[in-house]
Amino acid sequence: MKNNSVTKCFLVFLFLIALISQAQAATDWASRWNYTTDGGVMGLAIGDIDKDGFPEIAVATTASSLVSGGAIGSSSWFYLLDKDGNEKWTKGGTTFGGKITTDMIGDLEGDGTNEVIVGSGSYVHFFTSTGDEDAKINIAKFGFEVTNVIIADVNNDKINEEFHVHFISSVRIFMSS
Repeated sequence: MKNNSVTKCFLVFLFLIALISQAQAATDWASRWNYTTDGGVMGLAIGDIDKDGFPEIAVATTASSLVSGGAIGSSSWFYLLDKDGNEKWTKGGTTFGGKITTDMIGDLEGDGTNEVIVGSGSYVHFFTSTGDEDAKINIAKFGFEVTNVIIADVNNDKINEEFHVHFISSVRIFMSS
């Protein structure tokens, strides 16, 4: 009988330790900051684009709305935030000309500096760390809408290649020249 009481006390003790541990784990995952966007988040990427040793957070959004005549239109906004959730720069309005479908951060030129890459409609946009548009490529002749963009060095030449995934079930690779 005495062993049974000791066992119960020990199990209660373990249960309390487990509860305290769970409470501590929940505290560790508390929200650090919140940034409200102007639309639904379509893409999220993280990487250091200004070489300060801290990652930036790239947020791509699209908001649908009714426009004249009852048609549904969309506007896209792109935000670059610092590690604390403060806005570094934003792009929107006529910059994209369609809804943003994807974004990423990576070094496409092989120069050791990451760029921000945004897919919107049939365009892929490339932005510098300061928000200047470095290039814009129209890939309409290859397919419809860009649904995803990924860069990786697939031929081991130390330069990343760019992959576009299209809505029409195709994948296309662009090599740096």
